[in-house]
Amino acid sequence: MYDIAVIGGGMAGAGLVCALAGAKAGLALVEERPARDDHPHSDDARGMALSLSSRKILDETGLWPKLETSACPIERIHVSTRGRFGCVRMSVGMLDQDALGYVVPAHELGRALYREITGKDNIDIFCPATAEGIETESGSVAVRIRQAGGETVIKCRLLVIAEGAFSSLRDLAGIKTRVHDYRQSAIVSNITVSRDHRNTAYERFV
Repeated sequence: MYDIAVIGGGMAGAGLVCALAGAKAGLALVEERPARDDHPHSDDARGMALSLSSRKILDETGLWPKLETSACPIERIHVSTRGRFGCVRMSVGMLDQDALGYVVPAHELGRALYREITGKDNIDIFCPATAEGIETESGSVAVRIRQAGGETVIKCRLLVIAEGAFSSLRDLAGIKTRVHDYRQSAIVSNITVSRDHRNTAYERFV
């Protein structure tokens, strides 16, 4: 029996397991995406914006020194809306900090997380594996997972569902959500600029 089982090995799920790795608890991590290179999200080319509190957590888990060389500090933030006169500007000089935040390549963050938790005696990683059902018992939760070799059941005292917005286990657990359609779309891309970005994060609402 595991103390904690985490379903979903993305940034939130793997990050939680990493934060708990130093405890004396038995941990299980279930991730459905197969591992490429050395972790399941090695093809994620997005830039992840990390707040100062996120950096503090990574410091406490010992991960930040492994990410610092690939992290770009945010020293200025510029927020504006098309057709509106006002804007918001912030700079690192307003705070007694080295940066307002940081941008880290998602695959680098994922790699650091999985390298930290892989091989730990108190952590079992089921990957690729799909959680297909849950059943509550007295003082525990049974999770039915499927891998290439067949189906197995793991038991835990606490179950954490970190599958993301479209979680099937959340629905099975009867956890209701409220959904609001803002009729907006977001574009995520990596671009090369001709001028120095001066460590500035731009937020432009159109």
